[in-house]
Amino acid sequence: TGSRRICAVRICDKNNYNLLLINVYCPYECDDVKFNEFCSLLSIVSNIIEQNADCHCIVGGDFNVDFSRNWSHTTLLNSFCDDNNLCPAVRHPLNSVDYTYNFSMTRFQILDHFLLSGVLFDTAVKNVHVLHSVDNTSDHDPLLLDLSIDLERVAHTAKVTVDRIAWYKADSSHLENYRSMLIDALNAVNLPPDALLCRDVLCCIMWSM
Repeated sequence: TGSRRICAVRICDKNNYNLLLINVYCPYECDDVKFNEFCSLLSIVSNIIEQNADCHCIVGGDFNVDFSRNWSHTTLLNSFCDDNNLCPAVRHPLNSVDYTYNFSMTRFQILDHFLLSGVLFDTAVKNVHVLHSVDNTSDHDPLLLDLSIDLERVAHTAKVTVDRIAWYKADSSHLENYRSMLIDALNAVNLPPDALLCRDVLCCIMWSM
């Protein structure tokens, strides 16, 4: 995959049923460096999915994202799921996960996830649960996903692709050109003097570019 944080396996059978399994380990949200790394990681995963468009996909691992938390990485991951037709297993009706991570048994969150392609989410999920064991010395508990795949029901449909920027391929010159383009675009915005001089915090001046 070109990343130490991502590994992927493509499984095919004689019935021409293809399954793509991607495992990820995402950085924790704390600064701009981690934000950029998170964006790059999701871009790589999107590229892998696009290169295997004939596969049903499962992305699993430690995302360091709690969907109930209104953070930047959460917004990015939700957008990533929408763009790639992936559904978080934590939202499935058969999900019974209470938490997958604990901090000194005082703070509990669901940071580990399975993201399933829409057909698998709708037709194949039997159970989504977590294993809490005293023998586990990690602060993350294993997340378990049970699937029942009926090859006659889970049929492949043509994937609709949407062109988007592959940020992980961008070098420093690409990023600098992008910054310059944004600055030029912002400088071209014509703000009316009334909006710039207004001191009313409840003001709703209507204007158009």
